[in-house]
Amino acid sequence: METIRMLRNNCTLVAIKEVTGADDAAVLAAVRKHNYKDNHGMYADDYMAAARDLGIKFGEMKPTFQLLPTSGTISGWATKRPTLKAVIAKLTKGTFFVRTRRHVLVVRDGAVIDHNWSKPSLGRETFDYVEVLNAHKPVKTGVLKVARRNSRKYGTSAWVIGQRAFDYIRANPKATAEDVLKNCPGYKKNWLAWDMKRGNIVEV
Repeated sequence: METIRMLRNNCTLVAIKEVTGADDAAVLAAVRKHNYKDNHGMYADDYMAAARDLGIKFGEMKPTFQLLPTSGTISGWATKRPTLKAVIAKLTKGTFFVRTRRHVLVVRDGAVIDHNWSKPSLGRETFDYVEVLNAHKPVKTGVLKVARRNSRKYGTSAWVIGQRAFDYIRANPKATAEDVLKNCPGYKKNWLAWDMKRGNIVEV
């Protein structure tokens, strides 16, 4: 079965899936109606149209950049683009699509939700953001799922301990944090927090 994860340059698909709660097949069908080509990015108008097809309502898109009077330029103006860190500090309530250079991600209540980045690059320049007025809010069940590979250094004792936990979660589809910590020797609570912060393991 085709999944979003199989495709490169899939950030718009990941963002749409996050705010709609739709399955991969529905997201792929929607974006392909609006000029999506496999392994390529999308224009904002197109991915927002695809999200609307899946029931999403948007607020007004707002640019993040500022035009500042500057000497030494032909126009007398220069563009200042705030970083992602500066923008999310202002988006503390609600769910938003935020567009950075060559990337789109979701910010929910001031937190970056981006399953493509193990560690968000908060220094990226931003272009604009738009509020998702009726975003789907995932209901957490406490069950853990492996979302990315074990990112510890391969072959080290830490990698072996981490991989034991990853293998346990894969073998036990209903495993909770308590189950993993009980059944995976050496894998501690702070290790699980480390993996979840980087998106290696997620709660579903």
